[in-house]
Amino acid sequence: MTKFCIAAITALLTSVILSLNSFSSCVQMSKVGLPDIDPVIHKTNNNHKDDDEFESASQAIDEDANEEVSKVDEPSTSLPSSPVSTPKPLEGNTDPKTSSGISAPAAIKPQVGLTGKGKIIRTGTKEIVQKQTPPVGIDRMWCPKAKCSVTAICQTCQRRFLIILTIGRSASTTLTWTLNLLPGVRMSGEDQGLLMNLMNFEREKLKYPFEMKSSNRFGAFDHNPIPEGSLACAYQKMVEAIDPPCYKDCTGTSKRVSPEDEAKEIVGFKTIKFLDSKVPAKEAAAFLLSHFPCARFIVNYSSDAEKQAQSQIRAFHGKNDVDARAKVIERSADYLIRTAKEIGDQAIVVDSAAWTKNITVLNDAVKWLGFVDCDFPKPLELNTAASEGTGSSYGHNLRYIPMNPKCRYQPSSS
Repeated sequence: MTKFCIAAITALLTSVILSLNSFSSCVQMSKVGLPDIDPVIHKTNNNHKDDDEFESASQAIDEDANEEVSKVDEPSTSLPSSPVSTPKPLEGNTDPKTSSGISAPAAIKPQVGLTGKGKIIRTGTKEIVQKQTPPVGIDRMWCPKAKCSVTAICQTCQRRFLIILTIGRSASTTLTWTLNLLPGVRMSGEDQGLLMNLMNFEREKLKYPFEMKSSNRFGAFDHNPIPEGSLACAYQKMVEAIDPPCYKDCTGTSKRVSPEDEAKEIVGFKTIKFLDSKVPAKEAAAFLLSHFPCARFIVNYSSDAEKQAQSQIRAFHGKNDVDARAKVIERSADYLIRTAKEIGDQAIVVDSAAWTKNITVLNDAVKWLGFVDCDFPKPLELNTAASEGTGSSYGHNLRYIPMNPKCRYQPSSS
């Protein structure tokens, strides 16, 4: 019996020892598998560090972009090349590898290299290069005192404009299409309030919480900083879009032009809606000069407000109160004249009551624009029937005037 018990105990101990050996083997196998798990856990923890570094980098990028991109350079005639500094990693991330041994790209601060008056901007882990080039072919005779903005996306003085600020029933249609006879000038009729609406949009919508130099990239209204002058080019393109050139099948007042010559054309239009903006004259002039810096402005009004009021009543079927309407016309004319004074040398005021009777007044304005040998013998006559109630207002119904072959744009430097 004793021998049996001893044998049983020996067998039990042997079983226990074998179990312990199996457990030890499992532990060793588990240890061998741990390195396959550790990097994943470490990488996950390291992602929090990367997030902190990314947030710091984003803030640095936004601060530098807000400082550098919003700057506007004056136009230059040349763009000499110069080396651009190599982007450097942010402080605190000088080791190209993380503590887990996994390679990670270092956050890059914006590096701005000046190239003449232009900029090359590199930002983020992927290089994005933006170049500022000098404006091409600015006509300093047309806009001698223009303040031209040159940014990576916009050059505000590349297109010349001729804008007529006027009042309804003041011979503005006749003036528009008479000026369209000048070589290299492409006029169009009413802008349907475009100029006024663009100005109101900027005054009423582009303000807090939508800020031009926003740089916080996390807010509901935030965006990259908008370089000064960028909106000007967008507005100019809208004007060009509603006054396109004629390349073929040109009829009426259209003049056929080649794509090469189109870029040199002076683009113009008239607007009677600019008055509706209710913006102070000084502010209105500042808007015009900043968004159409290479433009000439003709303010056209009639000193015969009573006759103009009668024409408006007939044409627009308004209330038959000539005196009240004449007072409104006089206030409107005063506003436009004050706007012209605020614009300065790039604006001129003409009285349609004078130039429709004495064409020399209009020819003097044409010379002021820089055209020579372009005297009109008389104005055209367009959209005038309502002025007298019926028939011709000027007595000749003229729709076209053959221009002097020597007529040309030749501005004087004096």
